[in-house]
Amino acid sequence: MDDQHKKRGDAPLLWVAGQWRLLAPTESTTTAGGREAPLPSARCNQCSVYVPSADRLYVFGGNEGVWEFLPLNDLWAFDLASARWAQLAPENTDLPGLLPTKRFRHACVYDEATHSILVFGGMTQDDPINAATVLNDLWKYDIAANSWNEIKPEGQVPPPRYYHVAALQPQKQKEGEGNVMVVFGGIDEAKRLNDLWKYDIATNKWQLAKPSGSRFTPPPLSNPAARATDDGEYLYTFGGQRWWGYQGIINSVFKCHLPTNTWSEVSTKGTPPDPMIGASAVILHGGQSVLVFGGYDVDGFYVNDLHLLNLATSTWLEVKVEGQSVPGKRYAHSAMLKLASADQSMLVFGGYSDFVGNAHNYNDLWQLSIATSLAVGWAVSVGMGSSLGRGGRTLPTKRGSQAPQAVKLARATVRVRPWLAPEGCSGSSSPSSSQKHTGQMSQPPRAGSVRGTPPPS
Repeated sequence: MDDQHKKRGDAPLLWVAGQWRLLAPTESTTTAGGREAPLPSARCNQCSVYVPSADRLYVFGGNEGVWEFLPLNDLWAFDLASARWAQLAPENTDLPGLLPTKRFRHACVYDEATHSILVFGGMTQDDPINAATVLNDLWKYDIAANSWNEIKPEGQVPPPRYYHVAALQPQKQKEGEGNVMVVFGGIDEAKRLNDLWKYDIATNKWQLAKPSGSRFTPPPLSNPAARATDDGEYLYTFGGQRWWGYQGIINSVFKCHLPTNTWSEVSTKGTPPDPMIGASAVILHGGQSVLVFGGYDVDGFYVNDLHLLNLATSTWLEVKVEGQSVPGKRYAHSAMLKLASADQSMLVFGGYSDFVGNAHNYNDLWQLSIATSLAVGWAVSVGMGSSLGRGGRTLPTKRGSQAPQAVKLARATVRVRPWLAPEGCSGSSSPSSSQKHTGQMSQPPRAGSVRGTPPPS
């Protein structure tokens, strides 16, 4: 048992029926017609959205390269029905200025009302010698028309930034209102930010969102995991970095009530994930829980852990799934939620990892199936050494027992066990950039593990 597992001690585990599945090949294959099937290059710091009506995953931009940033502006779609990638060639990109600048560390959202993808900010770099340029432009990809257009909003616009987060806030209160793209935090040319901006798609205007209630705001923050609830009521963020170096990495959870722009810090129970940057998050259907995957932790390790935060009880559990195949440890990947009639799944694409100087990006696509009842039926936290009594009361059991304890969650059954470390399998990879941060390691290496090179700054 390594140091991380010892540190967590009796941390409760949530075992979920189901397993990870690799959806797409990571190397080129030949189609039935003898042609080579296209694949996106291995990359990190891309943005991705899932479009339910088409059952497709869209991936835009990011960076590839060896020891330097090589920004991208290609657009890919993965069709889940046929399990095939296609590189999209928008109809109008032969015209000057009608293709977004190559970029990475940007953010995007899908707007169902206009059937389009909105991309904001990020950074670009013409060559490894020149300094990177931080962006604040806004682009729209019209899925039906297969075309890009730069949007020129009226009035004030957010400052340039990268490592920010974006979410969609549906506007259903008044007829005629358009949906809103919400942007929070990030880094400008010199410092971290904690401002909240809203772009009204119907009026084509940005607004600096000021709280109407509490004056509390999160600290200036970059690279957290973040998601908004389906109804647009709340934006949740987990982790991120307050300042350069390991000591600036946090594992706090912040919540913003989007209709009033009011922030609060969530006081959680259970054992949270380690302080983390570059993780991903999805909010499970019904808005009852947040599922967090991967990242780069405060001890200098790339991880492929899963953690679930029950929003009703503000309790963390570490999630384990049956099966041995899991995505490789990674950071700066993207994760999306795919909904089906009975179940839902998390899709994870790309990312970056570095072990003992073996820096590489991923281009693998994984799917984790999640029973809908896990999201909407779980209301009681159960730790190792306890079980559920009548009425949901927690009852003690003999400590150290290896027997799993069955816990009914509506239609699903999960088991709480002592720590078991499943064997992982990493995806296909290619080299990537790997500049070093400043900052000291806060803990010695864990037994049986090696610390990775810090991710690029």
